[in-house]
Amino acid sequence: MKKLVFRLILLTGVLALALLAGEGILRVFVDLPRTKPLPQVRYDPDPVRRFTLRPDQSGFTWEAPFNVDADGFRRNGAGAPENGRRTILATGDSFTFGMGVEDHQTWPAVLEQRLNRAEPGSVQVLNGGTVSYGVFQEIDLFRKRGLGVDPDIVIHGLYWNDYMSAGPPDPDSPPAVNDAGYFTWDDPRPPAGFVRRVVHSLSSHSAILFTLKRVLARGRNESRGVTTYQQAYNRFLAGEVNPEELEPIDRFYEEMVALSADHPFEFYVVIFPVVDLAGQAGSGDHPFARHVRGVLDSLEVRYVDGFRLWESMPDPGSTFLPYNRHLNHRGYDLVADELERLLAE
Repeated sequence: MKKLVFRLILLTGVLALALLAGEGILRVFVDLPRTKPLPQVRYDPDPVRRFTLRPDQSGFTWEAPFNVDADGFRRNGAGAPENGRRTILATGDSFTFGMGVEDHQTWPAVLEQRLNRAEPGSVQVLNGGTVSYGVFQEIDLFRKRGLGVDPDIVIHGLYWNDYMSAGPPDPDSPPAVNDAGYFTWDDPRPPAGFVRRVVHSLSSHSAILFTLKRVLARGRNESRGVTTYQQAYNRFLAGEVNPEELEPIDRFYEEMVALSADHPFEFYVVIFPVVDLAGQAGSGDHPFARHVRGVLDSLEVRYVDGFRLWESMPDPGSTFLPYNRHLNHRGYDLVADELERLLAE
């Protein structure tokens, strides 16, 4: 009996040491999920755009703190001018909102800092970016709230997927936002129930359990098939861009140019880079970039071309966040520098 107990203790010790060794080795190769402090960015339902950024809130975008004012615009950090003599409105998706960076690190905030160096308080840059918006949502938001700020300049940030969700939601479609204000497909809160919370916590802190969870999830995803979004992204990376799919972008720019004549404001565009293409030779001639440049040139709209800008960059990875596909503060600094030069011209 004593020998059996001894063997069980020995076996338990060996297994524990093996698990510890495996955990240590896996941690070298596996990036554990980053903790998202709560609250993350929250939204309210919208009958046309499906969702809209909740006004007057504070929280975190990933790990970076953010603040949204009562008008639903992200703030630009401490010391930002109010009611500057000139108003620039930045519009776009999460690249304009600045997912994953602090208020003062977004490109609208950096641009405001740059333009106010010579004469502090002369320019205010309003950040009208909203995560997961496309051009359909952006034009609706601009008509309803953007025109109301009477901008002197409007700058649109374009990302490759902005042609998607090109219409209002179907009346029978499920809600995009839950009662807590989070996307139904991306609720950062721990799951309900004691057991599920424990499993979630362990799998978030153990490389072994996290790897096992990813393997199981990959198996489920393979059995369900590739998502529509992933299929579109794979086709985009392969250069298989269908011009008919990009028509919402064409119409958006035609409408913005018409509005700029009616209300009058100057209109500029930033074409944001894509992390999986950044730094690759020839990426500046990607069919998507060529198409958008052609549309903007025909409308005589001036722009910053991120595809060209990032094409020959020696270390493009240093300008992207390590845990998602968005730019970090270095990347947004580059965008603001290019915009400052463009506006100066």
